[in-house]
Amino acid sequence: MKRAAAFQPIRLWMIAPDGAPRPYQLLSRIAEVRALTGQWPLVEEIHRGNLAWARRAAGPAVLADALLMMGGFHLRRGEYQQAEPLLREALGIFRGLGDRRGVGRAWGDIGAIRQRQGDFPAALEAFENELAESAAAGDPTGQLYAHGNMAIIHFYRGEYPEALARFERRLALARSLGDERVIGHTIGNMGVVHRGTGDLDRAMECYRQDCAINRRTGDRNGTAVALGNIGIIYLSRGELDQAAACFAEKLAIAESMGDRIGLKSAVGYLCLVECDLGRPGAALPLALRHLALAEELGEKKSIAEALGDLAGVHAMLGADGTALACLDRAVAIDRELGLKYYLCEHLGDAAGLIWDAGDAAAGAMAAEAAAIAAEVTRDDVEHGSLLLLARIAAAKDRAEGVRLTGELAARFPGDEEQALTVRQLFELTGDQVQRRRALELYRQLQEKSQKYRYRQAIEELSR
Repeated sequence: MKRAAAFQPIRLWMIAPDGAPRPYQLLSRIAEVRALTGQWPLVEEIHRGNLAWARRAAGPAVLADALLMMGGFHLRRGEYQQAEPLLREALGIFRGLGDRRGVGRAWGDIGAIRQRQGDFPAALEAFENELAESAAAGDPTGQLYAHGNMAIIHFYRGEYPEALARFERRLALARSLGDERVIGHTIGNMGVVHRGTGDLDRAMECYRQDCAINRRTGDRNGTAVALGNIGIIYLSRGELDQAAACFAEKLAIAESMGDRIGLKSAVGYLCLVECDLGRPGAALPLALRHLALAEELGEKKSIAEALGDLAGVHAMLGADGTALACLDRAVAIDRELGLKYYLCEHLGDAAGLIWDAGDAAAGAMAAEAAAIAAEVTRDDVEHGSLLLLARIAAAKDRAEGVRLTGELAARFPGDEEQALTVRQLFELTGDQVQRRRALELYRQLQEKSQKYRYRQAIEELSR
């Protein structure tokens, strides 16, 4: 008969040197559960209480752990300036204690700050430290997380083979530990890499494996994440009904768990579905709810994302001034946090709106967007920004604008990029051959996708 796995005992109460008791570890575990569902005020109250008690009454090992927990709280909230001093203090104490596992944990969180700020070399160095310290401490769990963190950096750099190799090592460690939850999540992360390479079939296979493992193990939060990833594949393919079904199930799980983080994500994706269906009226309340949830959680990165989505909805409704105000707020947050992945997108969107309004400042903004997009390998944003720069050039010298647009056809071979490029060549030259070619490209896109913008382009090119 198979024995049930034994729970690892924890010390529910800790007695400090001055005799002051506190259920430190129990409270820390409660905070972890509360964090999963986005109950940040309760999480903050626990961590602040633990840290205050540790500073007053506990020894250095507990203090270092409390600092790490408080720093991790600020990290998850996107409050990097508050997080880093706490993490650095914890790092120093762990070093003084010779606790290499603790040193590795601190480096992991410091690296996460650098990663989210877009400083990938510094992030990778921190994660290499995390891996080295965890290996020296004989901590396979720390090594597992370090490999995953390094894989994410490689992914953001567009170094997909290196990212997959790191995730393979993480997967091997997870299997050696028999940790099915991490096995599923790692397979799901490998799906993200495959999606980055454009291999949507392999990505979907990974996401479905992740989802199946999560359902089998009863990991509802992991199931919701996997459903979101499956929905993203459907969304990118333009299979919007299937995408909406995945996001709706993700939403239902989040609501049943009281998970405001998952709820925020699901609402945001449902907003994108409505936009792709060409229904900005239905998208607007979702976009507003997305922003309200992000602000309620206090997650600055999520606030910037939600503002960008809300700007897109307002632009579809013809409220360009309101859209620009949203983008101004988003760009300010992107710059504050160093979120280059989103900064280039928001700058590019703003540049398009102000150029349509006749503002010459659009050129500098589009050029900055293109440069940042190239740095973080966002081909869609780089192409759109360069296409706008070609239009701006054409306003002064049509031949130059046509030349710049033509160059993009060779640089960006993606189906949608090709359609956009050929359409702009027609608009700049009036060449009917280019019009017919653009029309054919959009018809091919529409055959594979329900996206409204393809149908709209076909209607406009058919006039």
